[in-house]
Amino acid sequence: EGELKALYAEAVDVVVRGAADNIVQIKQRMVSSLYEMLSSNPELERTLLPALVNKLGDPEKKVASRLTHLLGQLTQAHPAMKAVVLAEVQRFVLRPNVGERAQYYAVIYLNQLILTRREPAVAQTALLIYLALFAARAKDAGALKAAMDSRMLSALLSGIHRAVPFCNAPADVMLKQLGALFRCAHAANFSVTVQALMILSHAARFDVSLTDRFYNALYESLLHPGLPGSAKLALFLNVLYKGMKADSSEPRRAAFAKRLLQLCAHAPPPLACGAPVPLFG
Repeated sequence: EGELKALYAEAVDVVVRGAADNIVQIKQRMVSSLYEMLSSNPELERTLLPALVNKLGDPEKKVASRLTHLLGQLTQAHPAMKAVVLAEVQRFVLRPNVGERAQYYAVIYLNQLILTRREPAVAQTALLIYLALFAARAKDAGALKAAMDSRMLSALLSGIHRAVPFCNAPADVMLKQLGALFRCAHAANFSVTVQALMILSHAARFDVSLTDRFYNALYESLLHPGLPGSAKLALFLNVLYKGMKADSSEPRRAAFAKRLLQLCAHAPPPLACGAPVPLFG
C-alpha cells in the first residue's frame, strides 16, 4: 500500500508539472487530469487542490476560463468540498502577487457557486472574498472612479448581492464598505448604480439608520440619464417596487409616485409601461 501511494504521488507530481507546460494542449490535458484525480479520489487533496486553483492565474485565457467551469463541476459533484475549495480560492485571490484577471476568473467561479440557507458559512466566506476585493478597488474616491466601468466591479457587486441573503451576519462585514457602495449608487454608469442599489436595499433592512440615505439615492436614480435605455431596467424597477412597498413613510411614497408619473410623460415605451407598476403594489 505504501509503494502504491508513493507511485500515485509521483504521478500527481508529473501532472502538476505538466499543468505548467508551455504547450496549451498539454496544459489543458494536465488540468483535466488534476480535476479528475481530485474529483474521483481525495488522496493528496492538499497537493491537487492548490495546483488546480492556481491555474486561475494561468496566462492562457482558455485555461483560466475553463478552470471556472471545472471548479464549479467539482463543487456540484462534491457539495461537502465547497468550504475547502472556497478557502483555497480565498488564499489564492488575496495573495499580493495575483493579477486582476486571475481575481476576475475567481470571482466568476464564486458567482456560479450554488448558495443555500443550509450553508451560511459558505456564503459568509464568499461575501468576505467579494468585500476584500471590492475594498481594494474602493480604497479612495480616485481608485473607485477608475474602476467604475470595469467588468470586475460589476462582477463583485453582483456577487455581493447574491451572497448577502444567505449569510447569518452580513452587517458586520458590509457596514465598513457602505461609503463606497453609496458612491457606486451615484455612478455615471447606470448598471453600477442599479447593482449598488440592490445591495443597499439589503443593507437598509438590517440597519435602520441607512433607510433615509438609501431612499435618497433611489429617488435620485429616477433622473439618471442612463435609465431610459438601460438593459437593467427590469432589475431597477424591481428594486424600486420593493423599496416603495417596504417604505413606511407616506409622504416619501407620494414623492416617488409623483416622480414616476413625471418620468412616464417623456419616457420611451418600455419605461413608460413599467414605471407605473410600483404604484399598484
